[in-house]
Amino acid sequence: MATTTTYIQLNNDRRKKLTDENEEIYGDILLYVRSSNVDQRAGEELLMELLEHLIEAQDRRKRAVDVFGSDPKEYCKSLVDELPKESVPSKILFFIYMFSYGVMWMFGTMGVIEFLFPSLKQPIALSHLVLFGALFITIPAAAIVLMKQLAFSKERSKQAAWSGVALSIILLPYAIFLLAPSTGEVVIAPWVYVVIALLLFIGTRLLKQKVFD
Repeated sequence: MATTTTYIQLNNDRRKKLTDENEEIYGDILLYVRSSNVDQRAGEELLMELLEHLIEAQDRRKRAVDVFGSDPKEYCKSLVDELPKESVPSKILFFIYMFSYGVMWMFGTMGVIEFLFPSLKQPIALSHLVLFGALFITIPAAAIVLMKQLAFSKERSKQAAWSGVALSIILLPYAIFLLAPSTGEVVIAPWVYVVIALLLFIGTRLLKQKVFD
């Protein structure tokens, strides 16, 4: 049985056959389905069926609007409502994966910087680590909600929204360091950061197989 990752890779390859107009509409469909509360594999299977259907219609000189109608969002909603919902354990695994991935990059970056520039080494507050952990969970959750809201929106609205997300990702860490109270400061050696990052790298690779099975 094909894995979710296999479906995603095949989808990316097959989408190259779409015209720009059909790709734009299908891209919105993809956003809507992937950001819905449905079983990942079932969602990817649906997306592949819709893509193959659209490619066949395109070969007959038809457009996406001829296939999905004038209201593709409502069309998608009717299909998504029939799919099995994502299980609670799967949701938990996904957010554990995102949390671990974020912490891995943060610790890895901090370890490398302190190795290269020892003068920048300073204590880190446990309160800040907790806030960063919360950030690594809330940002992906907010992005998923935003994806669904932006599906079938105008391109300008999408660009403005994602620019806001990117700006938040850049500014929020600075806000935590500058504004959040520092409690429970500890000194962590650079090699400890690197070891933790490596362990989390292994952990995220194992988790990825379960999250995107």
